[in-house]
Amino acid sequence: MPKRKCSFNVNLQAKYPFIKQINTSSDVRCEKCRTEFSVSHSGAGDIEQHLKSEKHKNADRAAASSSSMLNFFKNSNTPSSKDLDIAAAEGVWAYHTIQENHSFRSNDCASKLIQSCFDPKFACARTKTEAIVVNVLARTAIDNLKDDLNKSNCITILNDASNHGNKKIYPFVVRFFNLTKVCK
Repeated sequence: MPKRKCSFNVNLQAKYPFIKQINTSSDVRCEKCRTEFSVSHSGAGDIEQHLKSEKHKNADRAAASSSSMLNFFKNSNTPSSKDLDIAAAEGVWAYHTIQENHSFRSNDCASKLIQSCFDPKFACARTKTEAIVVNVLARTAIDNLKDDLNKSNCITILNDASNHGNKKIYPFVVRFFNLTKVCK
């Protein structure tokens, strides 16, 4: 008579919290070494056998020797007013970069200059400026444009296609008249 198939249960989960069940009740994954294996033969014995494997031992040693990512972040959940002021200054600087048609690369030097003259915590060089522009300012501008277009009665859309190096670009020009924002 064949032996019953073992499955991953609550007791094994409590004893080995780094082992997670995946596809079936007997298939598991070790979160430390990212290895998938089955516990269908001997349950806890399969896990113990995995713990003795060279791959798991190496992953365990690597995890013990490296520092936790939590050491690089602040403990408080609420930012101070100084942090908010710096974030606002970085947002204004990113807006200024776009408004004046400066390149993101020029911010590497300008950010160091602002740090040395005004605030050493100011860090809005190329990568951060691009992230602010793409993820915050552009999304806000697109949302405002959508709202204005929804309120408009007359909209004209012009488009064209051209090659720019090895890229094909499709610029769009949207012209609209919005009665709610008439300039005086």
